[in-house]
Amino acid sequence: MRTAIVLSLVAVAQPLAARAEPVIARVGGVAITRADLASRAGDGRDEGTALRAMIEEALLSQEASRLGLPGDPEVKAAIEGQRSRLAEEAFTEAEISTAVKIAEEDLRGMYHDTADSARLVLVKVATAEDALAIVERVRAGADLAAEAHRSLDPRAAAARGDTGVMLRAQMDPALAKAVFGARVGELVGPLQLSLGWAVARVVEKRVGDDAGFESKRASLLDHARRQGTTFARRHFLSHLSKSAKVDIDKQFLDGLGSRIEGSPAEMAHRVATVNGRVLRYRDIVGDVRRVAGGGAGHLSGPAVKSQIVETVVDSWILQQEALRRGFGESAYVKRALPPLERSILAAAMTERIRAEVPPPRDPEIREYHERNSARFVQPASRTCAHLVVKSRADADRAIARIRRGESFADVARAVSMDAQTARAGGDLGTVTDGQIDALAGAGGSPALAAAIRETPPGRPSGPAQSRSGWHVIQCGPVTPAHPTPLEQVRDAIVQNLREDRFQVALAARIRDLRARAAIEIDEAGLARSAK
Repeated sequence: MRTAIVLSLVAVAQPLAARAEPVIARVGGVAITRADLASRAGDGRDEGTALRAMIEEALLSQEASRLGLPGDPEVKAAIEGQRSRLAEEAFTEAEISTAVKIAEEDLRGMYHDTADSARLVLVKVATAEDALAIVERVRAGADLAAEAHRSLDPRAAAARGDTGVMLRAQMDPALAKAVFGARVGELVGPLQLSLGWAVARVVEKRVGDDAGFESKRASLLDHARRQGTTFARRHFLSHLSKSAKVDIDKQFLDGLGSRIEGSPAEMAHRVATVNGRVLRYRDIVGDVRRVAGGGAGHLSGPAVKSQIVETVVDSWILQQEALRRGFGESAYVKRALPPLERSILAAAMTERIRAEVPPPRDPEIREYHERNSARFVQPASRTCAHLVVKSRADADRAIARIRRGESFADVARAVSMDAQTARAGGDLGTVTDGQIDALAGAGGSPALAAAIRETPPGRPSGPAQSRSGWHVIQCGPVTPAHPTPLEQVRDAIVQNLREDRFQVALAARIRDLRARAAIEIDEAGLARSAK
């Protein structure tokens, strides 16, 4: 008899939420609970540092409210975005996760898929008649391993039918049922598989026991719950999407290619609309960067961008349905939104303080440049080109052509295996002393580093071997290290000076807010939470 297990996140979460968490600190009307502190300290900071950050966040958010920042359109949009996201979570828990049911026998099936294993002598053939003929010959004394040369599976045929150890989940369902219902040494078949027919002998077998099942029950249940919720969410979305008005600009996404960053107009471009709500490229570019690991490539192409957009679109469809059903005002949202709202307001206040910082004047910029002259030095460098070929003999022939008067660029175009640099005559661009040092270090190519450093300017180096092949290098004269002109680093200096001023202004504002605020800290409770 099947025992249904109802998976409900709400049923688990509500009793916990009902318990009053001890308050560790109060900042004006804001209470910071032990759970809040544990969550923030879980980011890797100690509790003292985390509590200080939470107090500062509360102070900044209260100052933002006093100055009317909750009415700022961007702040309002950020807060409503968090409300929508939380409403989606509450809706998913209440309406989707609760629909997921996992039967006891399904849980056991999941367990035995990986806990059960067997080793077989297996022969696969095309027809029932071929399989029956093998069975009759084996029962008459033939060796099943010798029959394996008839197998349709070339690997099995080469191994005389030996499958090695296989998990139940790796077997065709009909084969698994027969194997784990048979004794070791027993012949099974003919068996009809999803493709073809099989005859097998069980060489060894292992079956998971009840103790193993009980030890894995919790993780199996969690996996089944998450998998079931994903399927239920997808099913629910398929119905909602039929009535949703969705428009995705795939032509724009295709046009970006693998580029991640965009012009101001591209960043503001509407990539999707969901029932009137607009998604712009700037809203997803952070996700594109994360997926691509920060660099443009195949993980930042149109397919990835489209998938990210579609994921956001699905979430927005669920959010709008959740808000329509009133989940934006649910107890879960009312409990979870305030700390997120404080974080948004504190960030907005921080940006206002940053914007109030005046730009540095020219005398300050010049003084900073002079005072930090050691930081603004361009290293010694030279421009180099190379060619790479398969063998030392090929490298020697290339050197001979250059010494007879052919230009290095022409020879590189003709013989170099590095297609990218060959098109530019082997040009490597500017190579600094720091890059040469790195090339000479562990994991680099000391021979190449020596060729670049030691070969006289304008002459081809001797052959230098790397993992890519044999190289010939030619560099220009060395440009000595020299101070970087002010105008080349002006923007960086301005940014550094403004950041320094901002940090001073932020610290001063927080000190002032602390002096005027009512802050209470339960030192005893804080000490208990640290134990």
